[in-house]
Amino acid sequence: MNPREARRKRRFWRAVVRFGSTSAFVVSVLAMLFTALQWKEARRAADDAEKAMFAGQRAFVGLDGVRYRVSGLTTELDFDVKAYGTTPALAVRTEGKGRS
Repeated sequence: MNPREARRKRRFWRAVVRFGSTSAFVVSVLAMLFTALQWKEARRAADDAEKAMFAGQRAFVGLDGVRYRVSGLTTELDFDVKAYGTTPALAVRTEGKGRS
């Protein structure tokens, strides 16, 4: 093999190694980028699932029926409190005084 041909083969294989190294680097960077995006999306999905779990198990308390009677200067107000939602409202406290 003459020196000119040997130099050409060395140049060819150097180019192949450079191309392979550059390609491996680019693929590694893209893999890191996609992994970071997947972690971000997984974190957001976990946060959304946690919020949905708490919202689905929360007991909602509201007024079921409101009735009032007016007699002269006095107004009587009567209402029922009802628990809505999938879990019971255990620590519900009602209090109130009315003055006219």
